[in-house]
Order: sequence, then structure tokens, then C-alpha cells
Amino acid sequence: PETINDFQIFCKNAEATEDIRKILVDFGRELAVFLVPYIKRFNPEMLIIGGIISHVWPILGDFFISAIKNEGCKCKIGLSDLNQNASIYGSAWLQNEDFWKSIYPILHLM
Repeated sequence: PETINDFQIFCKNAEATEDIRKILVDFGRELAVFLVPYIKRFNPEMLIIGGIISHVWPILGDFFISAIKNEGCKCKIGLSDLNQNASIYGSAWLQNEDFWKSIYPILHLM
């Protein structure tokens, strides 16, 4: 059975409510402000956006992309098809010894 939380309801009403839309636009900008130092430090080719944020990407995406581009970040932005399962799969990777071996050389950058 599917469960729906308050944030999902909030996101589903975003198109219909201007106040919610403004909050999400601000969130997109603030998310960019938070991520820009990491993007600059790691210089990834692509940043993947997943989780429930991807549901409201049509509202906040342009503002997020504009904010990171204004800071000189040139990475591509992609959306994950995993949605809410992205965090579960990501957590599962933390138990994978080969994963830790593969990122060991860059852990000091984090």
C-alpha cells in the first residue's frame, strides 16, 4: 500500500497554490546555495536530483539551475527515476564494501 505524507500533499498542491509555488521556488534557490560549494569542490559532470524533490522539479528546477549557473557551476542536471526510493537505495550502498573501496581515494575531499 502507498502512503502519502504531508510533503507529498504539499507538492501535489504546488501547481494550484501560488504561496506553495513561491516556497518551492525559494527552496530551489536555497538548495543551490547549499550545494554550490560541493559542486565546485567535486566538479562533477552531472548532478542527479532524486527523491520527492523530483516531483516538484517542474516548479523549482529552472530556479535551481539558474542559481548554480550564476555561481559558475557547469555540471549537467539529471532527474532520478527512483523518486522516494533513491534514499533507500543510497543507504543500501553504504553497506557495500566495494562501494567504500571505490570512493576511498576521494573521502578526504568530503
